[in-house]
Amino acid sequence: MNAQTNETAFSREMRRNSLASERNYQQIAKKLTSGQLLYLRACYVIYKNGDFSPGQAVPMKDWLRKIGRQLGHEVLGLLEQDDKVLVEYGLVNPRNLIDPNNVLENDARLTPLAIAFCRNMEIYRLEFSS
Repeated sequence: MNAQTNETAFSREMRRNSLASERNYQQIAKKLTSGQLLYLRACYVIYKNGDFSPGQAVPMKDWLRKIGRQLGHEVLGLLEQDDKVLVEYGLVNPRNLIDPNNVLENDARLTPLAIAFCRNMEIYRLEFSS
């Protein structure tokens, strides 16, 4: 009986934590524009496909072109604006401190928060479409 009570309490706690995380992710999503969400999704696709070189510094313009190809446009000015906002929100890693014209491609520039956010959105999309 006691083990059953502990399991139920644990299940309730897990559901409560899951709901709190979902609300936090929703708050992030509300702050982002559609362009920023698409940029983040493009980074996540690159991340999932392993189409990045860990530890390698690449010119920022090349990175933006890679994102643009994922999105179907290469309007670098718009992509650069979205990048700045995503860096401010802690979703995309900033430019290389030694050479600000370059970025490191580690994890397709996604922070752990962004990876968790994108996974959550992916799960939500799968659940919603079923």
